[in-house]
Amino acid sequence: MHRPVAVGPVDVAQRVEALTVDVERGRAIAAALPGAELTTYEGAGHNYIVPMKDRVNAQLLDLFSRVEQQVSATA
Repeated sequence: MHRPVAVGPVDVAQRVEALTVDVERGRAIAAALPGAELTTYEGAGHNYIVPMKDRVNAQLLDLFSRVEQQVSATA
């Protein structure tokens, strides 16, 4: 099995009710990447980003903050 390599913080976003990609696949991807976090979205349609924009934006801002901290620590 090919092992993915993450160079920075990773957040796997997964819709719980996804029909094409089961939530267990998202869990497996997050588990395969050291330090990765899994964020699940329950009760949203295919385009969960629109109705859950506040939560998605908070998730992205947190991810960007972690990236910035890692870059600052290695500079």
